[in-house]
Amino acid sequence: MHNPYVVGGWVRGPNFYGYTGLIQDLLNEPPDAYWVVSLRRGGKTSLLKEIETLTLAGGRYVPLYWNLEGLSSGKGLSEELCYAAEDAEDRLSEIGIHRRDLHCYDFRLSLRAMAKACRSHQKDLLLLIDEPEALLKIGASEPDTLALLRKTLQGTKGIRTVLASTRLLLTLSTLGDAPTSPFLYGFVKKYLGPMSREDAEDLMRQTKMPVQVEVSKETANAIHEATGDHSYLLQSLCFRLFEPDGYLRTPEEDDLIPIDIVAENFLLNWRFMSPKERKTLLAVAQMEPVTEKELLSELGYNLYEAKTVLYSLQVYGYLKLKDGKYTLQNLMLRNWINSKAYRRLLENTSEAMLNDRETEELMKEVGESEVRHLFEKLESAQKDLLRLQERRDMFAGYLVPLPLLKQIEEKEKEIDSIVTSLSRLESLTPEIKELIDKIVQGAG
Repeated sequence: MHNPYVVGGWVRGPNFYGYTGLIQDLLNEPPDAYWVVSLRRGGKTSLLKEIETLTLAGGRYVPLYWNLEGLSSGKGLSEELCYAAEDAEDRLSEIGIHRRDLHCYDFRLSLRAMAKACRSHQKDLLLLIDEPEALLKIGASEPDTLALLRKTLQGTKGIRTVLASTRLLLTLSTLGDAPTSPFLYGFVKKYLGPMSREDAEDLMRQTKMPVQVEVSKETANAIHEATGDHSYLLQSLCFRLFEPDGYLRTPEEDDLIPIDIVAENFLLNWRFMSPKERKTLLAVAQMEPVTEKELLSELGYNLYEAKTVLYSLQVYGYLKLKDGKYTLQNLMLRNWINSKAYRRLLENTSEAMLNDRETEELMKEVGESEVRHLFEKLESAQKDLLRLQERRDMFAGYLVPLPLLKQIEEKEKEIDSIVTSLSRLESLTPEIKELIDKIVQGAG
């Protein structure tokens, strides 16, 4: 059996696992502009490519993957859009768009032409924009170009946009006065964090493949602990653990020492962290397991500062909270931070690409978006539970079917999980607590 794990490249289709809920939100929820934020090698390109693959099957969208990597001018934007359209020639020709209809000197005219053609077929143009960090260079030298791009993306009927990048894109707001600063205004922020435990095990076992990989419960648990279910770390470690006979061996101590490419990726993401995030992560590494109160005493933050930083580090999979205590989220991260080769470097690193204010504002927006999403899920789950309970009550005096009781139990667990998530978010910032109070009052 060949090694099925993909390390370093993007995946889609049968090689892509997880994030079903996020993809559904990006395709179906209002509004029509989303920014997906992730770590380097966090799966951003794979997410966009999977969305492209899913929407090729038909339906509401005509997808167009637009990679901005290496661009530095409006001219480059226009040319790269035409190259993207060439790659999507088959699907665009179905709605009557050919290269001669595009304006490779003006991205605005090309986007509007494609959107108009989509509308004539009762479809929307789905722009999947990768590596939008290039807009930082464009915005610095051509702020008008950035303003026109935003206006076109959010002002043209029939365009839905999904950006996927690291948090570095936040620094668009520091380029100067309008028109560059409001570029991200109107984009709903979503984060691409670690996989769910169930999806991670599907990836380990390659459940979408005709022949699956054998993984013992002991090995699966060890891989969870080692990687924290980060997709890149999972693929990397599983690649090393794969045996030609078609099973994963249990990781040994040497397997948990990050190889050079993994260590360098940790360091690159360290540079994208704010000073407070770095300080907090190092403190947890030194004190773990550690309570919030102990961290507050050690770091000198006020409550809301600490809540925001800790929430951010959990969202991106650096920390986990169990029984009221914080620890590093995975063994590979722990081994990297505590290694002689990197620990002193991390403690003395002063350069930071992002400041505390930018990251705190982002997490507040992410938190507010998550609150609204959780309340919608809670309302839906409560309605489902009520219907299930009504069905159960119809069996009064008779034996209730076990599958129905199981459904009720699972729905109650789902509601408990949502309530727990909301209580965690409630103390994140005063604004989020106020938002929760308003939603509750409105629901009442």
